[in-house]
Amino acid sequence: MLIRSIEYSNSVSGLHVTKTTFDKLTLLVGASGMGKTMILKSLYKMIQCMADHKLRGLDAWGDKFSTNAHFTMKFDIRPENAPKRTFHPIGTSEPEEEIQHCRWSFKTKPVGWTNSPISQLSISEETLHINGEEIFRRADDEIVMAGFGKMPKISPDRSALSIFKSEPNIIHVNEQLKQVFMFEAEPDLNNYLPASSLDSLKDYVSANYTWFVNDTTFNILSKLAILYFVFPDIVDRVKEHYIRIFPTVQDLRADIIGDFIMLEIREADRWIPQNEISYGMLKTLAHIVNIQILPLESVLLIDELENSLGVNCIDSVVDEIVSSRKDMQFIVTSHHPYIINNIPQSCWKIVKREDHVVTAHDAADFDIGVSSQESFFQLMNALNYKE
Repeated sequence: MLIRSIEYSNSVSGLHVTKTTFDKLTLLVGASGMGKTMILKSLYKMIQCMADHKLRGLDAWGDKFSTNAHFTMKFDIRPENAPKRTFHPIGTSEPEEEIQHCRWSFKTKPVGWTNSPISQLSISEETLHINGEEIFRRADDEIVMAGFGKMPKISPDRSALSIFKSEPNIIHVNEQLKQVFMFEAEPDLNNYLPASSLDSLKDYVSANYTWFVNDTTFNILSKLAILYFVFPDIVDRVKEHYIRIFPTVQDLRADIIGDFIMLEIREADRWIPQNEISYGMLKTLAHIVNIQILPLESVLLIDELENSLGVNCIDSVVDEIVSSRKDMQFIVTSHHPYIINNIPQSCWKIVKREDHVVTAHDAADFDIGVSSQESFFQLMNALNYKE
């Protein structure tokens, strides 16, 4: 799938992320506090509202971000029966007849506010359009679906995309939205799986690879550790990219260490367990794993790409993003000079914030120059950088 645009607003806080458009590769750049992460957050949390669970407020997301909110997203998906395509260069598009243009929008409201930190949410309005045709329209307790007319009352705390996920017009949309992945600025990479679960996990992964890759209950390095025992060719591909970035690494494997399943790297003929590997090396590995194992045509959101990466591997990770997976969409935030300067300015979205309004501008809006060096310094001036 390809996310084309999002818009978010909150009627209580006044926060408004104006309509923001995306390409195959989009770099959200701006000074700290301008709203780069807010854009990713609004996009990812919107997708989470589609998941097969009841909507929650403070307990799930730590704030009132999704209460009294209005989300709108436009995205393109390939029809379910369309043939799989080979990789395409960033910036190219598929033939028009093989793309379905979707628009999904919903509003939320709180239910039963108390002094409790847990507050229930409900969806007050929701619509889905595909190629301009309204698939369903929901307003509080009433929902009308194309081809069926008025439907029975549905649960207010679940998205219609989830409730009607088996319907022909909806099932493929639902599946495609699950192909959006978020890589946090500081992910937990040392949450190990118990060794006692290895056999059951191997069976699970063998029979349900796509489900496993999409499963957010496992961190990305735990997924790699299990894949080592089931699909070693995937791990070999990851290892090849990793050794290219860290030439001192001789090998990579997973093993049972104590009570846990851990990754190990070999340096100077010594195996080093995961809990002794530097966080920067682990995060670089996690980026590679994401890029190599995610399903075709996934969307990967990366917040603060440069965080915890050493100078020696930032350029390699950027190269992986720019050139390794042409089928994927990447939406990345950063304010690191190297990253900004090595991604074409045509991919930049310059994020500005005035009070509660967050806006992402094209580089052309600031008359950014042609050469990389000139463009970078003009960007610094446009942002009034103080970092």
